[in-house]
Amino acid sequence: MNFKILIMVNSLYFEKIREKESSFYRRLWNDLSNVKIIDTHEHTNLMRNLLTQAYNNQENKFRLTIPQIFEKSYVHIKNPKNKLGNYVEWANGIKSYIGTGYLKAWMIAMEDLYRINAQPITSKYLQRIEDAINEAYRDDVENNKYDHVSEIMKNKMNIEKAIVNIDLEVHKELPNDLFVPAAGIPSILNGIKVPTTKVPDTGGNVVYWYAQEKLKININEIKTLETYCDITKRLLKYLKDTAEYCCIKMQMAYERPLYFPEPPDDLNEIRILFNKIPEDEKDVWKFGNYMMHFVLEWTSINWRVPYQIHTGLARMYDGGSNALNLSYLFQKFPDIYFDLFHGNFPYTNLAGMLHQIPNISADLCWLPVISPTEAKNTLIELFEVGDMVHTWENHVPNLRTCLFGGDSGIVEGSYGALQIAKDVLIRALEDLYNRGHIFYKDAEDLARQVLYENPKRIFKL
Repeated sequence: MNFKILIMVNSLYFEKIREKESSFYRRLWNDLSNVKIIDTHEHTNLMRNLLTQAYNNQENKFRLTIPQIFEKSYVHIKNPKNKLGNYVEWANGIKSYIGTGYLKAWMIAMEDLYRINAQPITSKYLQRIEDAINEAYRDDVENNKYDHVSEIMKNKMNIEKAIVNIDLEVHKELPNDLFVPAAGIPSILNGIKVPTTKVPDTGGNVVYWYAQEKLKININEIKTLETYCDITKRLLKYLKDTAEYCCIKMQMAYERPLYFPEPPDDLNEIRILFNKIPEDEKDVWKFGNYMMHFVLEWTSINWRVPYQIHTGLARMYDGGSNALNLSYLFQKFPDIYFDLFHGNFPYTNLAGMLHQIPNISADLCWLPVISPTEAKNTLIELFEVGDMVHTWENHVPNLRTCLFGGDSGIVEGSYGALQIAKDVLIRALEDLYNRGHIFYKDAEDLARQVLYENPKRIFKL
């Protein structure tokens, strides 16, 4: 029996690939298994999502389907009739993702966590995955626990803390020894029109949520810009005073450009926009410009936590999501620290930005599964490039680089993303080692910096 198990384990696809790598790769891969990880970005809100999204079978039992499972980590499969057991069609849908980092992360996770061998995508393969996932989460779902998630993150991924970006206060449902929340507040910028219905039907705007749920203010009483700004300040103070949020998250790059020019001197130009139906999206942007500066000014004085900013993939049509668009804010608010997400992919300029700009960091969360090749190249540049002025705190770019954030809504997706991130990191360090830039001990130190020491320092965890 033991001999058969050994044969099965040794036949696993990704394990066999690692065994064929260089001695440098294999040594560092093993050494990194002992390194603690700070995870800068996850969307773990699983129990609530599982309970609301899971389909019921004819026996009225909890059941997640393959499309729901894979959807949480960017592999999208059509299932228009919400069918159960539609494995043949799902397999055909997943095959379009062959070669992507998204799918590879899943396949690695299935091998490592459930010993399901990577193979051509077949209906049988998907059925085994679906059965394994449902069995793994069943007890937690039925008892509203996070034991499975905690087991993988703590004992399989070696994560000390994971920064989670979900709706305000929902983090209270998660284990607080593992998860620390980011205060996601980009909807402040979009509050130009007071909603006419009650929370939660307010479009997700955190100011109106706070007004109604915490201050017990009827949102119809919010009639002026000054009232909206006053409630915004009270919301920010409330978030600060909880002492739970380690940073602020602003993910608005899908809806608008990241360029925030100086607001007009005449506040009437903003007042006349408030609580009116916007004529076009540029009115919303103009209102958002004012509110972005308003929030930054308050936090620069009262609550100096880092700002996680979504950059890169978003407004591809006009380049509005390029982190360079934020340069005016970097200069105006030198005491605020901006953590630039996703490696600013595909705008490959982060190393140069860190060379010149002191109050930013490169956060490569999500990037390794978007493009392992680009993640490797970006890391090499960030390790190679020096700094402009040595008087800056943590002036060298490698001291302001964070590598890992799974950006996933399910822990298996996060696990696979970490394995790809480690692979990318080792290959980047091996390139520097082979060219004589670093010694092996340097590689260990740099790996520990980007996986643990830098994010722990930046977010004061």
